[in-house]
Amino acid sequence: QRVSAKMLAARLGKVESEGVVERSTRPTSPPTVRYSLTPPGIELCQALTRVVDIAQKLKRTRVAHAGF
Repeated sequence: QRVSAKMLAARLGKVESEGVVERSTRPTSPPTVRYSLTPPGIELCQALTRVVDIAQKLKRTRVAHAGF
């Protein structure tokens, strides 16, 4: 499913206001906008990655036990 430019801008603005990403612009034509993770954003990303890893491990364990 595609995300419209308007929706993407709104979501990026929200996470920017929450301190997860920072926005930088360059005065080019058209303007160049770049988003980067802030230190708290990097920490959040690492935590979410760990949660996904644990969920995948649990899923594999369930599948392995379902075969019995």
